[in-house]
Amino acid sequence: MNNYRLKPYRIVFKFKIKLMSPLIIGNNESENSDNDVLRDKDGKPFVPATSFAGVLRHFINENYSEQEKLDRWFGSAKGNRGHASKIIFSDLVPEEDVKTTVRDGIKIDNKTGITVDKAKFDYEIIEPGTVFHSYIEMEGEEDEEDLMKRFVKTIERDLREGRIKLGAKTNKGFGEIKLIQSSINFYDLTDKNDVILWLGRKENSKLIDAEAFTYTNKNFVLDFSFFIKDSLIVKSYIFGQGEADSVHIKSGNLFVIPGTSIKGALRARAEKIVNTLEIKDGKKLLTFLFGNSLNDDKKGSIPGRLQVNEVRVEQKVEPGIQKRIKIDRFTGGTIQGALFDSMPIFAVEDNKPNKMRIEIKNPIDAEVGLILLLLKDLWTGDLAIGGEKNIGRGVVKGASFNLHYKGFSIEKGNLLNLKDEEKQKCKYYVDEFINSKFSTFLNVLEEKYKEVLQ
Repeated sequence: MNNYRLKPYRIVFKFKIKLMSPLIIGNNESENSDNDVLRDKDGKPFVPATSFAGVLRHFINENYSEQEKLDRWFGSAKGNRGHASKIIFSDLVPEEDVKTTVRDGIKIDNKTGITVDKAKFDYEIIEPGTVFHSYIEMEGEEDEEDLMKRFVKTIERDLREGRIKLGAKTNKGFGEIKLIQSSINFYDLTDKNDVILWLGRKENSKLIDAEAFTYTNKNFVLDFSFFIKDSLIVKSYIFGQGEADSVHIKSGNLFVIPGTSIKGALRARAEKIVNTLEIKDGKKLLTFLFGNSLNDDKKGSIPGRLQVNEVRVEQKVEPGIQKRIKIDRFTGGTIQGALFDSMPIFAVEDNKPNKMRIEIKNPIDAEVGLILLLLKDLWTGDLAIGGEKNIGRGVVKGASFNLHYKGFSIEKGNLLNLKDEEKQKCKYYVDEFINSKFSTFLNVLEEKYKEVLQ
């Protein structure tokens, strides 16, 4: 402690973020579900500072070429060498009472299309619309003033643009956040007035005009606008008198199509495409694209690079109860006691399209080709989403799409009416997939995850 010297500069970044999709921040306890939301001693949900710090560090290392410069703020330990973090993170605390709900999850066998026996689970979520407040405080030396200002400006911009996600299952649409309010205060502790302001946690009127770092993300992004053709149901099971046995899932007061359902449907169809076209090493490609969490926990898992959002149903729909019976296939008669009903949502009119986003982190051209084949199946109604597909539910019809990848773009495209140059470019990506142009890519990833794959 005798050698400690107070660093001359401080930046305090105060902010509020709003949940744009459900948040899973579990505590590994099972009082309300198989995985309950983390709560403080008063029973109030919150996001621990450690979670936000880990997310932020990973995001920066994944997306910025200035990684070595930026790493100085988080601390490190390499053998006997290292340094302490220069950032203090606070917990993300909700502004008001938080609404939580429990969602059901099931595991689907992609070969049979039905649920795996004893594979039902549930988890507690924090609903969208929740607002959290927090702050980050940084310290720096004289030669770090510009760098720390640019670093904070970068965090502010990326939060505002919704690039950073929190919690679990972010690849399946959970944990989307957006900055709604912020302030950045710079304090020069060699200035007596600044010291007084800093100690009193008061605002400092000094402006920070530094530029954020260049965002170097090279992701593939597909925005797909569509309409529900007839009906759709992603089942949420309720147990109220006079209600249906299952209803379509809601988030707050809005009908939604969970990212888990969309991603599951995409993966099942991708496996079918790989098998039908006999793509060499196609199943390995899917493992590194969609992820693999089926391995022994001791070995870990392979994180998926494909992300989908939770779709808010913007189209005008109405729920309706339909009663059904189960038929004995041998006798042709009804099975006693097998009467059940469900409440899907039915399309009323195509007034406003629903919006799906598919994003792949640092893809190769062959993966883009596979996504284009999946887009075709969605667009033409050949790929359904959700449950009760055997009676025609879950079929969608394309309205428009935007595609961005490595300088190639299609804005508000109609898949059935592309320009010649767009057709040729799309054909190139599909050919890369069909011709299995990804052996080098797989070799690199297999080496990276060799312990998991053993």
